[in-house]
Amino acid sequence: MSGSVFHDVLADGPGGDDLVLAGIGVTAAWTDPVSGISHTYTTVTDATGDYTFTGLPDGDFTITLDPADLPAAGGTLTEILGEWHGGSTRRM
Repeated sequence: MSGSVFHDVLADGPGGDDLVLAGIGVTAAWTDPVSGISHTYTTVTDATGDYTFTGLPDGDFTITLDPADLPAAGGTLTEILGEWHGGSTRRM
C-alpha cells in the first residue's frame, strides 16, 4: 500500500501548487478478522511526501497521520490530503 501526503493549498485537489509533507508519521491499522487482534504498522513520508507499506496482510486498513508531525502553519487537518493506493479503507 502506498500514497502521498500533501497540503492542498488552494483546496482544489492534487496539483502543482500543493506542498508535499515530508517526515510525517503514517500508521496503517488492521484488525485480524479471525482473532480480533489489532495490528499497527508505521512508516514516515519521504522527501516527496510519499509513503509505502510492504508485506501487509490482505484486508481493510485505517490510515492515520501523526498530528504532532504536521506543520504548525499547515492549515486544518481537512486541508491535509493524501492520494492513496491499495487496501479498501482510508481515514485521515
